[in-house]
Amino acid sequence: MREELQRVLSMVKEGKLDIEKGSDLIEAMYEKHGAELTLKKYSERMLRVLVESIDGDNVRVNLPVPVITSILRATGKLPIKNEYVEGIDFEALSVAIISALENETLGEIVTVDSSKGDKVRVVVE
Repeated sequence: MREELQRVLSMVKEGKLDIEKGSDLIEAMYEKHGAELTLKKYSERMLRVLVESIDGDNVRVNLPVPVITSILRATGKLPIKNEYVEGIDFEALSVAIISALENETLGEIVTVDSSKGDKVRVVVE
């Protein structure tokens, strides 16, 4: 079932299926396999920040959404040191993440690839 689900999600991502049709197909898959479709509350989800620098420094931050929301509201910044990654505006990144969390966005919410090869990925799962 996982492969079928990934296929449907890829088709939605590529624009081959609209979101409504994709949702219908996913529902049908769950009914076919006897699984109940249960969605986590947003407050039960995790925010993952993945930083990979060209120098080999890797940072992984995994926090529950309510915790990271509180941190961002209190401090206005992410709980990672930006000394590992050059050329990335962490203030703008924080603003984008706050906005995404306020709107309960799911999936990859920020993708940054610096000109030097550093990468930042922020995902809500």
